[in-house]
Amino acid sequence: MRIQNVIFPLAILSTVAIAETVVGYHSYYSADARGWWPVGLLVGLYANVGYCVLFSLISGDRALSIPYVVGLNGVLAAIRATASYLYYTLPIDWMAVNMRTAHLTAFQALLHSDLTFYLTPVVFLIAHFIAIRVGGLGNHRRM
Repeated sequence: MRIQNVIFPLAILSTVAIAETVVGYHSYYSADARGWWPVGLLVGLYANVGYCVLFSLISGDRALSIPYVVGLNGVLAAIRATASYLYYTLPIDWMAVNMRTAHLTAFQALLHSDLTFYLTPVVFLIAHFIAIRVGGLGNHRRM
């Protein structure tokens, strides 16, 4: 496990976790985020640490290129930031949804699913695993 395979993704994703917290805190539609922002931030940071450790364990002792590490984790960060922004800024009439007079669209249901936060990084870990095992990224081992 190489330390740069943990540090670069952790820096990128921690910055996004802070940005997600700021967006939630300043959102008109999220009174809960204002009161619970420390808990949300800690959960996000712990999830990021877990992701980065798994990312590095999948990499093993390989010297991954910085563009690959920053690119893959940058795309994950962009998706997380966009999803967070849309989660907090798209207005939804929850009373109508709960009374079954209105329904969420598939996009809104995906965005507000409890599993989206946890499954999005899993997709990137699977892609990273495939890139390491099948792709040409596994040729550079430290002797």
